[in-house]
Amino acid sequence: MLYDMQCSLRPNLDAPVPVISKAFPDRTATLAFTRIDPVTQIRVGETVYYLRPGAVGFYDLVTALYRVSGIPYEAMGLTEAQAKDEWMRRFHVRFQELYAKPDFEKTPEEKQEWEALTAVVDLNDYTNRTPTRARVIGQLIRKRGHVRVRFLHGGGTRIPFELAPADLLGLPLGRWFEADGDYDPRTGHLQRLYAVRPTAAPERAGTARVRDFLASIPDTSRCPDADGQ
Repeated sequence: MLYDMQCSLRPNLDAPVPVISKAFPDRTATLAFTRIDPVTQIRVGETVYYLRPGAVGFYDLVTALYRVSGIPYEAMGLTEAQAKDEWMRRFHVRFQELYAKPDFEKTPEEKQEWEALTAVVDLNDYTNRTPTRARVIGQLIRKRGHVRVRFLHGGGTRIPFELAPADLLGLPLGRWFEADGDYDPRTGHLQRLYAVRPTAAPERAGTARVRDFLASIPDTSRCPDADGQ
């Protein structure tokens, strides 16, 4: 996995710079022994977080700790590169944990932590660039000229050859498959199929099965009325 933190410029590292950190208010000091770099994005593998203007990374040459302004995490490393890598791993894991948790499930401390992160990370940009992933079931119906599949949830989708996974091309025409798909969060268009595996053709439920299933669902006659009776 690759880690990369891009910087647009490098300030004069020889001059002491007085900094007041919102994340670490107790560290207001002249950073004479600190490397300072503006940070524009954080990349962890295929995931990229774009930061709002003004984010700055600090590496303390004395304590070997790395941090980014406004984000309440720090990490230690024998070198600046090691400290950055460890910090980015920690940031990436924690961001994904909080991103996946609905607001009503967050504790007050987690809500405060999330507010600090989203004050630095451009959340709208991240959400609009992050695909929606879903499990899909479909049927391969064409492999000449272009690849075309028909999904169980309706509609056919044309897939360019360069984007068609090898596991899909290896299936015979008419074969049903299940796969994981990435969809554009704004348009809902399929972006990528992966983890393709053959599956049995879906069985259509007959009228009798549907009727029996509906009959097995409890009705409201067993529920108490408004008076609790």
